[in-house]
Amino acid sequence: MIDVMTIPMREVSLPAELCEAVERRFGKQFATIEEFLVFVLGELVRDDAHQLDQSDQRMIEARLRDLGYI
Repeated sequence: MIDVMTIPMREVSLPAELCEAVERRFGKQFATIEEFLVFVLGELVRDDAHQLDQSDQRMIEARLRDLGYI
């Protein structure tokens, strides 16, 4: 897990009601809202990168197929 206290930070405003719901639901897994957001946003970014990798792989396979290599 990323230590949010050791990296440069930016401020984000969120509705209090949303923060309270997150604290109730995920408070046992994450000490702070910041830790939760770092985790969730990190997963989203990583998942987008994985999808891009799969897209690139399909494009390369199509090119190789067009060239008769596969």
